[in-house]
Amino acid sequence: MKDEKQTERLFELGLSSGRQFIESVRAGKVTREDISAEVPIGLVMLLQGPSTDFILGRIFESVQEYALKEVVKSKDGVNEKPVQAVIASNMFRAANCSLLRGR
Repeated sequence: MKDEKQTERLFELGLSSGRQFIESVRAGKVTREDISAEVPIGLVMLLQGPSTDFILGRIFESVQEYALKEVVKSKDGVNEKPVQAVIASNMFRAANCSLLRGR
């Protein structure tokens, strides 16, 4: 999407929330049972590394790859820019991203 303010807001929210979550996991404040029950398996597989920022980098890379597959690429090649914008907007709305707020 082309909304720079929203992009920056969501990036900062994800970064701070991700740091808080990973640091809680590393400090033992989140149980294995909670992780198994609540955290998607794809994310669980990324929760290893030498530092919180390293782990967040792995998660960011994974999310970028997912977005590339879902928004940019299609079974017939690469979606045109207007089609990418529509797909991204639809995903944004479907995930209620505008409602996400920090604590």
